[in-house]
Amino acid sequence: MRAEKKGNRNLAVLAVFAAIVCAQAATGCRATKGPARNMPPDFLYTESEAWNQWLDSKTDWVVFSDRAEREILSGNRTFRDILRDLAGPADLKIEPSPALDRRAVHVVDGVLGLTVRQALWKVCSEQGITVALAVTPEPCSFLDVPETEIHRDGPDGSTTMSMVKHGDPQEYQRLKAEKKIYREEVRGDTLYYAVREDRDMPLPNGGSVWFIEVQRYKIPAPKTP
Repeated sequence: MRAEKKGNRNLAVLAVFAAIVCAQAATGCRATKGPARNMPPDFLYTESEAWNQWLDSKTDWVVFSDRAEREILSGNRTFRDILRDLAGPADLKIEPSPALDRRAVHVVDGVLGLTVRQALWKVCSEQGITVALAVTPEPCSFLDVPETEIHRDGPDGSTTMSMVKHGDPQEYQRLKAEKKIYREEVRGDTLYYAVREDRDMPLPNGGSVWFIEVQRYKIPAPKTP
């Protein structure tokens, strides 16, 4: 009889544990350890499956443009810049904060490998910055590829087409004057443009392989008179 009661107690504990797990799954709760500690389950919530897939993808150096990489390595990148880099094609509504214009030193090493959502939460919670999503219902396409997608068709899985990143209007004007814009398209209040970058990857045998990477950007569309 005593063994039977003990067994019933164990079953009850397992039932409660299973109910908790199911409740967490139903409400979309994420892990609360590590970088996602205290992250609200509705942080940057969107009903778009495509946007959620992007926000829950892993970050790596491919989210940064060549210019951003150089500025990061030289320590010349602000928290405002880092948030925009990490968000990739997703537009953020960023509340004013003194932290936004501070130099973001050694931040990237702490967020690479996290999901985009976790990385944004980590930076925002540590710096006291408040952000919200300001995205279209679904990602737009540019060059027949959704702005959230990355093509890795190069040697050893190298990137051949980036996701759409936030560009710089002055950089766009410079590239335009130098005739380096590969393709551009205006969608509403946004101008999408692409640049072709030559890549030369060294090979283990001492040779190298050459390929082209298409970097995609977007900026506010210039106002027409």
